[in-house]
Amino acid sequence: MSTRRTGTWLLVAAGVAVAASIAAAVFTIGTPGEQRLRRMDERRERDLAGLKSAIEARYRLEGRLPASLGEISEGRDWERLSLADPQTGTPYEYRVIDARRYELCARFARASRQTHAFDVGHPAGRHCMRHAVTPPGRAVVD
Repeated sequence: MSTRRTGTWLLVAAGVAVAASIAAAVFTIGTPGEQRLRRMDERRERDLAGLKSAIEARYRLEGRLPASLGEISEGRDWERLSLADPQTGTPYEYRVIDARRYELCARFARASRQTHAFDVGHPAGRHCMRHAVTPPGRAVVD
């Protein structure tokens, strides 16, 4: 009988260890739904970084900011640009502020302290990031 109780005890202990491991994993990396939201936000961040690069390249070539995101997607070098949210299909927002400044906006699922693509974070929900282009031959001054 003692062997049977020991086996039962070991089985219960193993079950508790497995359950604790699963709980720790979910706590550490989040639920599958949270992971999906995080991946969507990372994709949005990469999209905005690509748009920023394309806008600045267009500025260097033409000496002006594009009037719309559609303008930069027309060039063959920027064929892979994503102009819309990967989850909703809603176009990213772009607004020219003045001759050198513009903003890009997206709707994020989660808040982020710091993004992979930018040095600053963003709140959950709609957020706009302002940028300034530097005229050729001049230092960056914001």
